[in-house]
Amino acid sequence: TDLAGEFRVTNLVPGKYQVSLSERFLQQDPFGMMTSGFEPATLHREEVEIRNGETTEVEIDLTPSGRGETARITGQVRFDGRALEGAKVRVSGNGSVEVLTDVRGRFETAEFSCLERVSVRIEGEVTLGVGQRREMELYSEWLQLAADEVKDIQLDLYPIALRARVVADASGEPISGARVTAQLQKENRGWSGNEPVETDANGEAELLVLQPGEYSVSAEGDGFTRMQANATVTAEGVHETVALRLRQSVPCAGRVQVD
Repeated sequence: TDLAGEFRVTNLVPGKYQVSLSERFLQQDPFGMMTSGFEPATLHREEVEIRNGETTEVEIDLTPSGRGETARITGQVRFDGRALEGAKVRVSGNGSVEVLTDVRGRFETAEFSCLERVSVRIEGEVTLGVGQRREMELYSEWLQLAADEVKDIQLDLYPIALRARVVADASGEPISGARVTAQLQKENRGWSGNEPVETDANGEAELLVLQPGEYSVSAEGDGFTRMQANATVTAEGVHETVALRLRQSVPCAGRVQVD
């Protein structure tokens, strides 16, 4: 676009085209485009049809902000009955914003482009047990927001223990050092899963999940295949230990010959 905000594209053959308008990133960060995966935010996108011998006019109104349709996200994070300060709220999509929760656990993002779906992810360092601190994913969701929408997310999370025991399928002997994870069987909404927890000498591991529901518990270890089992977690936690029996992996070898 020129100083008057006008543009002209010539010598187009007839047909349907997609018109995209990107932000003026070069004025803000001229070296940003050199980074891996760089892509400026798209402020507007529409489809037009070019007809033979005609000039097609496209008028784009980016609203007074000059950024097109935008939205915001507000909310509060509480963990184990207390406000969680310093949790990181990251919104990624067509552009990105990041903010931390305050002493009351509250947060409010700046305006961001809502032209496409956005990923909202909240992570924080929480206290588990007696003084044990751990960085955890507290929330993960894909959202489609309307223009000028203010989405409010209220998280009141309580850790729930989920216990698993991993043994060798052939011998029944416990497997130490196996990596166990729990994944909520619910797509694109709420808390998704945890970081892997290693089993102890007895093949046991305690995982912490943040909401009741149906979970897929999986385990893998060196020299063994990956296996999984389903578990139902209630607000009081599961009463039985999830058992996972891993089969020994089989080494494969071969030779490739090109005639």
